[in-house]
Amino acid sequence: MNSDNKDTTIKVKRETKEHLANLDFVKKEHTYNDIILELMMFYINKKNGNK
Repeated sequence: MNSDNKDTTIKVKRETKEHLANLDFVKKEHTYNDIILELMMFYINKKNGNK
């Protein structure tokens, strides 16, 4: 893995953690599947360049 990939991975992990921290449903009681779905949608939007 080159350093660009590593930097990007760290950045995405940090952004994902920040995103999770900001989600109301994480603070409430939701199922594991809801969390996975939200993460998938978040990742797809990031990949497509949407905010």
